[in-house]
Amino acid sequence: MAELQKLNIPQIDWNEFAEKGRAIYERLKDQLLPQYKGWFIAIDPETGDYALGKTDWEADRALRERHPGKVFYMMRVGYRAAGKL
Repeated sequence: MAELQKLNIPQIDWNEFAEKGRAIYERLKDQLLPQYKGWFIAIDPETGDYALGKTDWEADRALRERHPGKVFYMMRVGYRAAGKL
């Protein structure tokens, strides 16, 4: 039987990840509002780099071009979260 390839996925402290992402968003919020209200922002909490898009997919794709293989913090500009549960 074929051997499964192990993925090199880093261990992430999700609380720290969210805190860093949220802090970066809070610093940027005043620059983004009101022009980008309702847009999505993908943030790399490690570097502080971010990308905006009219959809979450656009924001993710734009940032992924610069940081392939990374995990991003996603927010909707002007809202408390990126979406509803």
